[in-house]
Amino acid sequence: MRSLSWRVKLMALFTLVLLASLLLQLFYVLPAIRNQQLEMTKVQQREVARNVGWELERDLNRIANELTTIAKGAEFRNMDVVNQPQVMGEIVEISTSLSSLLVMDAEGWFVSGTVDNFPAYTTKSYADKPYFIVPFEQGEVSFDRPQFYSQPEIVATSVSVPIESDTGERVGVLVGNVVLNELIEYVTNYPLQEEQIAFLVDREGRVVAHSEIDLFALEESPLSLDYSDWPMVQTVMAAGRGVDGYQKYVTAGVSYFATYAILEPNGWGAVVEVPMSVILAKSNVLSAQLMLINIVLFTVALGITLVLTKQIMAAQKWAEDRLRESEEKFRVFMETATDLMAITDKDGKYTYVNDSMARTLGYSKEELIGMHVTQVLKREAVEKDFKPNWDKFVINREISLETTFLTKEGKEICCEIKTLAVYDSDGNYVGSRAVHRDITERKRMEQELVEKTAQAEAASQYKSEFLAHMSHELRTPLNVIIGFSELMLDGVPGKVNEEQKQCLSDVLTSSQHLLSVINEVLDLAKIESGEVELKLSNIRLTGVIQSLRNEMMPILTAKKQSLEVNVEEGLPMVRADRNRVRQVLLNLLSNASKFTPESGKLKVEAVRENNWCRISVVDNGIGIKKDDQERIFEQFSQLDSNLTKEEGGTGLGLAIVKQIIEKHGGRIWVESEYGNGSRFTFTLPLAAAA
Repeated sequence: MRSLSWRVKLMALFTLVLLASLLLQLFYVLPAIRNQQLEMTKVQQREVARNVGWELERDLNRIANELTTIAKGAEFRNMDVVNQPQVMGEIVEISTSLSSLLVMDAEGWFVSGTVDNFPAYTTKSYADKPYFIVPFEQGEVSFDRPQFYSQPEIVATSVSVPIESDTGERVGVLVGNVVLNELIEYVTNYPLQEEQIAFLVDREGRVVAHSEIDLFALEESPLSLDYSDWPMVQTVMAAGRGVDGYQKYVTAGVSYFATYAILEPNGWGAVVEVPMSVILAKSNVLSAQLMLINIVLFTVALGITLVLTKQIMAAQKWAEDRLRESEEKFRVFMETATDLMAITDKDGKYTYVNDSMARTLGYSKEELIGMHVTQVLKREAVEKDFKPNWDKFVINREISLETTFLTKEGKEICCEIKTLAVYDSDGNYVGSRAVHRDITERKRMEQELVEKTAQAEAASQYKSEFLAHMSHELRTPLNVIIGFSELMLDGVPGKVNEEQKQCLSDVLTSSQHLLSVINEVLDLAKIESGEVELKLSNIRLTGVIQSLRNEMMPILTAKKQSLEVNVEEGLPMVRADRNRVRQVLLNLLSNASKFTPESGKLKVEAVRENNWCRISVVDNGIGIKKDDQERIFEQFSQLDSNLTKEEGGTGLGLAIVKQIIEKHGGRIWVESEYGNGSRFTFTLPLAAAA
């Protein structure tokens, strides 16, 4: 060994270094890079498969919910086969998803539908078909296998839901035909990375949509592509609904890496795959370069080895940096979220909680990790919310509920929870992911609103009772004052001079005005407290309006005002309380005359409008400002005008009118332009409609 020249020793050293470097690169660096690239591909493709699956699943669930809603219609619950076709036709015409609808009875016979060749469906019972058995016998939604219809050039499937009567008994099945062309276009046009392929297969392994193949250009039919013998598709066909996973497999001599997501509604699989050669292209090229460089540049092996090793490590660091960035983004999202987020294992113990969760419950993260969910729940919540919903959660794979947590200090926190079950690729339950939203403040405000509403209702009732009582107590002495004033004016106790008469007249006028105010307050209080019962009868408005016209004539004549009455010919009788209707019209006509200058024009109109009679009182007086129109029906509300100050008033008349009309089931409103008059309109039910 000592006799060897330094060159030989150096070459031997270089050779050993080269071999060591080669072994390091071949058995450590390159496999690490390949694994890293494979892991990154798995994460990216799983996200794509899930996105595709979630989008398709959302559409299928929407269609199923739409059919379930349709099946609750009266025509279907009662199996009204006469009216069903018209209803279904209207639904299909406006639906963006359904091409036709059919109804089957309890024995599997088609009894109505919107398809053109419907009679062809009525020749036999289809009670042995899955699209009847599943919804009728099991009460579940059934998704049929896809079919190609050459005439309209569409791929379609049928979705069937049970029809239940009002008593909950299944009386039939509603079948909706759904065109899948948009679904096929969605998968075809989904943005994928280079050389990635996405396709959708049904439970029999037939390709329903493909990103690289124009299925409608196939010679046989768009559904003639059969992948059922592919290892990946066989995995999808055997997988449970709602799960996802990944797999490496070989087809036609080509190695692929694929991820899949199984649709919950019908079990179809969304698959995203890419050749392994594409995933490992970078490392394969690098490996070939290394081998070539080590063979050609043997004499400079050490330098080349160092350079290449540096390049390899840089590539690995780049991949690790990208992965760390992705993990950091996810961590930042979880930690900065305002909602409470947690992950549990299959036993219900926390394996992760975010800062919001720990801060809200008053624990540190370290304290919460390993605790069971029930340890932070209120004891009553465990019995009421957790235990009863556990089996439902395992079956449905998700659940939303409201429950109560206890902080470390024992404070109760009400939370709205949405929890999703997590399953491994074999369909085994491995834990859950939950998002909690603190709704303690919202619950407090809701309870406070309920209490304040009850207080307001009680206060309103007390107010009405107080007004009724006080009004009654005040009327007795006022009647005495009015009576004695009239006696003294008539000279019964003795003669009075002119100055005394004027004083007595003022007393009498003021007392009568005050009595009018008290009567209106009492009237309103009785209506609001429910003491007033309407004496309903069939009345003709013509007679009521004519009697009021005669009664108003002295007032109108004094102001040189005219009153026009237009009642629709043949107007039916209305169902109302005659005295109350008379009170409403008298109030509106008095107001119209009061706020209309001399020589003004008044009009009363009555016309039929469907099952109602619409009555309007119109004037060409001073009108009402826009801001005042919104408050004139409020109690003690008066217009700010010179006429109001001159004529006086309580501000209760229109409030009483509104109460009376609404007690009849009608409504009242005003249309007015300031300076150009007003139109007050109210409605009463026709006797025939009532």
